[in-house]
Amino acid sequence: MDTKPLLSICIPTYNRAELLTNSLESIVHQDRFDEIEVIISDNCSTDDTAKVGKKYSSSYKNIKYFRNDVGMATRENAIESLLRANGILRKLSNDTIIYKNGSITYLLEVINRHINDRPLMYFIDTDSFNNDQQINDRKVDKELMLDNFDSYVKCLGYRLTWYANLTVWEEDCEDFSIWKDDGWSSLGQVPYQFFIFERHHRAVVLQKLFQGAQAVKRKELSYGLYKVFYTNFLSFFTNYLEMGILSWEAYQHVRKELLFDFFLDWIVEIIFNKKNYLTAEENLKKLIDKEYRGEEYYKDYKSTLRKKILLRARGNLLFPVRKAINIMKNRSIGGRS
Repeated sequence: MDTKPLLSICIPTYNRAELLTNSLESIVHQDRFDEIEVIISDNCSTDDTAKVGKKYSSSYKNIKYFRNDVGMATRENAIESLLRANGILRKLSNDTIIYKNGSITYLLEVINRHINDRPLMYFIDTDSFNNDQQINDRKVDKELMLDNFDSYVKCLGYRLTWYANLTVWEEDCEDFSIWKDDGWSSLGQVPYQFFIFERHHRAVVLQKLFQGAQAVKRKELSYGLYKVFYTNFLSFFTNYLEMGILSWEAYQHVRKELLFDFFLDWIVEIIFNKKNYLTAEENLKKLIDKEYRGEEYYKDYKSTLRKKILLRARGNLLFPVRKAINIMKNRSIGGRS
């Protein structure tokens, strides 16, 4: 590539050779693929990831494969992928993402619209538990301009944690110290985004269903959903509340959304598909009950949880309804098998 690309798709990866192949295949056949750069940052994989990376980097001059000398933390490899890129805008991706037809053209058009003002840009594209058909049936194509912290936080909520939806302008790659801070045990990309918002004082949130995710066998959840997404994630807002930058109303909005749009679905998912995950030694349902029991919407949450469990059980002939009810009442949901 003779000039700096508008877009770099940055893919940190580890031991997912097959998924990485599928992701790359969804990119290389896109219109305008030759206008972008793809960075593969291999965190010392022990499977065929190196073979895949070398194959694609030798076949396409705009795909670059890097392999770390030693294994590093996941967040550090993500940062390395961004630093290894040359694009004016660098989109963090991951090895499970499948890009739908027209995705590259869409991303390039977005960059060209905002290349002069360069706001923080964040994409909302999929919901965690929607299958591809549901995603394709939902027509979502919006662009929201947000110029205050409250509106930004309320709009994104728990989606601030979505790894493959963050983009970074080249000048914002100069300082990743907040993201690297060991004090943030996980999700360091969230306070980093807050830092970038403070720098630009505006954000653009783009809602378009242009990518989907491949299923991961035995997905890693041993870090603990409650620990990371309640304790850790909500702690990021503390200083902003104390300084008056974030309102209590906006914080409570995020906290409620976290319950209904994130934890509720995960509790149901783990009841029915626990074998598909490497879970933590935590009773997710009990912990969530403790945190939200005093809220006025707690009864609505319990009622919705019961309905979702019964609906899921009725659609699963191998999972009797009575068993589902007993699990909801008595079982430790979220603990290791």
